[in-house]
Amino acid sequence: MVVALSLLGGTAQADSPAGTSTSTATDTLSQITVEAQRQDTEKRAHEFVSHAPVQVNSESIARWNKPICPMVAGLPRANGEYILERLSDIAAAIGAAPAPSGCNVNLVIVVAADPVALLKTWAAHVHYQNLFGDAGGTQIDRFLNTPRAVRVWYNHESAPANGAVETPDTPLTTGAESLKLPSTRVYGASRLEYTEVWSIASVIELVDSSRIKGFKFGQLADYLAMAALAEFNFDADFGTMPTILRLFNAPAETGIASLSDWDQAYLKALYHTRQSSTVQPGLITQSMVHDINH
Repeated sequence: MVVALSLLGGTAQADSPAGTSTSTATDTLSQITVEAQRQDTEKRAHEFVSHAPVQVNSESIARWNKPICPMVAGLPRANGEYILERLSDIAAAIGAAPAPSGCNVNLVIVVAADPVALLKTWAAHVHYQNLFGDAGGTQIDRFLNTPRAVRVWYNHESAPANGAVETPDTPLTTGAESLKLPSTRVYGASRLEYTEVWSIASVIELVDSSRIKGFKFGQLADYLAMAALAEFNFDADFGTMPTILRLFNAPAETGIASLSDWDQAYLKALYHTRQSSTVQPGLITQSMVHDINH
């Protein structure tokens, strides 16, 4: 579309009628080109937001709402520190909070030649429930048995949309008896707002070292950061989207050496738009289009 408009621009300059400014015709065509590019960005951003992220229980798109405490295992110290620094830089740029030193690890990145065997050994010591929450065996088996360069597992937790804290001693009166149960107080209920939102509680990233040969370490670090900071459907068709998420889908075609402007626009939108809004995907799309086109 843009090429065709450029050709029309050349014709307009050559055949401008008497009294018509060539510069005016060129400006008009430039505006049309810009608008066409914007519409294309809107379409692609809408497709990305509709298919790439996961909406937990068809509700809000999850993000980290608590400080992130990462750990890298299976790499030389310098390489592990590089990944942690890159993750920290990207998280800071989008507004995700890092946890202080001495925190409880909630993001684990493990690199191994046989990551599944390693995870099973790990699970034998800490029990699967501590790794996979309340997920069923079928879901866990699918995760373990689907070969990928990087497998990513997300655990979730819900929280009040207005940031209210749970009050464990709130009395609940039912007829003649009074019970004390954990409760969440929610104010201002609306069909346009979720009363609760989903947060990422913990993430496990398993990297198969046999499948990352030939890729640059910086590419891997950015892929891991993108996958850790937001939940994605890795079976989605990313098409020709300029995203680092395509790195292991069609590496020869992507040409993406690092986190792209597209990726940064998505992460920024996810962390800066209203998570409780029932039109959260639309808000993210609008924010992406604004950042990409400016």
